[in-house]
Amino acid sequence: MTSIAHVMIPHGFGGAEKHVVELAGFQADDHQVMVILGPGEDGGVGARHLAEALDPRVSVVWLPARLRTAALFWKLLALCPDIVHAHLNTAARRVLRCRPGCPRVVTLHNGFRAGLHDRFDGIIRIADYQARLIPAAARQRSITVHNWVLPLTGGLSRADARAALGLPADAAVIGGMGRLEVGKGFDVLVAAYARLRAHRPDARLVLFGQGAEMAALRDQAAQLALGDGVLFAGFRPDVRRYLPALDLGVVASRHEPFGLTLLEYADAGVPVVATRTEGPLEILGTDHPFLCPPDDAPAMADILRAALDGRVPVPPIDLTRFRPEVQMGRISALYAQLTGAPSSVSA
Repeated sequence: MTSIAHVMIPHGFGGAEKHVVELAGFQADDHQVMVILGPGEDGGVGARHLAEALDPRVSVVWLPARLRTAALFWKLLALCPDIVHAHLNTAARRVLRCRPGCPRVVTLHNGFRAGLHDRFDGIIRIADYQARLIPAAARQRSITVHNWVLPLTGGLSRADARAALGLPADAAVIGGMGRLEVGKGFDVLVAAYARLRAHRPDARLVLFGQGAEMAALRDQAAQLALGDGVLFAGFRPDVRRYLPALDLGVVASRHEPFGLTLLEYADAGVPVVATRTEGPLEILGTDHPFLCPPDDAPAMADILRAALDGRVPVPPIDLTRFRPEVQMGRISALYAQLTGAPSSVSA
């Protein structure tokens, strides 16, 4: 049994945080697992959501808001894990400063940063394209482990999901979900939706999530006179239950390293419109008909209209390689290589 310490200082609750919750839960089948959490720029909201979602077999260790590096050093010294796995850059910097005396692994949730990630003993890429961004010496210590999506269970029917959200049964419903921040491009999606309404007055837009851009997005919707056409549904831990309400799911990011929401839409049977950014290109392929340039509201509006009107066939997305049973073995093998312990896989 290996003692594993995941370290994360979330600034919200999104794809990276969901991944840590599920990874720690799978590993708890065979190992002693702890997640060391500290409050991020959101005042600790994301960290609390993450802690509440963890498997009860996973231990939660809290860092204070101040002097987090010193606190992490003493926590790791007392806990003596066999491996430390950092997630997101804030945690990665603190793990490096602590020099915990055991192998250190980092996952590139937001891309590679020279001088930071190349100092880790093991590097987990979330997509194959990231290998091109890593210098040759560090690339030899890296592997690809795609983010995964668990099959949806307990989802609502289309009618029940729409009723729960207060949406008309016969509306054309477009959805976006994630942290409401500039990089996720929700302002572009709102602008595209405003253009779409001229042709599809029956269309509605639902935004799931919370974040720093919430007030700005509400102001934008008001300035565009969108009225009740835009529903701000807020953060919902069980958001996937409501996805059957959608006719289209949108990933509008200006930069998207992976795009877990894309997989969640696909698993719910919802066609996907995405920006032509790194993650969606790897998942969907370059010839997917519902790709548009980032930061281009007119182009996105045209694609939304074509998709809703049925003028372009909806291609299926093969989720086989994005299931945990395919990916977990790679993480286990990397840990075993670094610690010298036998590899074990549960998913």
